[in-house]
Amino acid sequence: MTGTASHADVKWDNTGELTSAEELNGSDPIIEAKLTNGILRINVEEDSQDSSQCEMKLTGTDQAELRMLVPPAVTAPKWWKLLRAKDTQ
Repeated sequence: MTGTASHADVKWDNTGELTSAEELNGSDPIIEAKLTNGILRINVEEDSQDSSQCEMKLTGTDQAELRMLVPPAVTAPKWWKLLRAKDTQ
């Protein structure tokens, strides 16, 4: 898998519930994507010395769930539900 991941400002509370998400300008390259047991782990290069990871799994037609992977000292976010955007044109 190749491509980029859009920048976003994502926040969640101390229970892992998503509280806000806002798309920002820019994107970062996907440096690795690996599928294991139905879960796609995506590594994104944020700069030459830092990266972020997320996991995504399909849950139905045009549906998936995604979660950010964080260090152990940070409250882990819960799985976020995703829906495929339909083209209205």
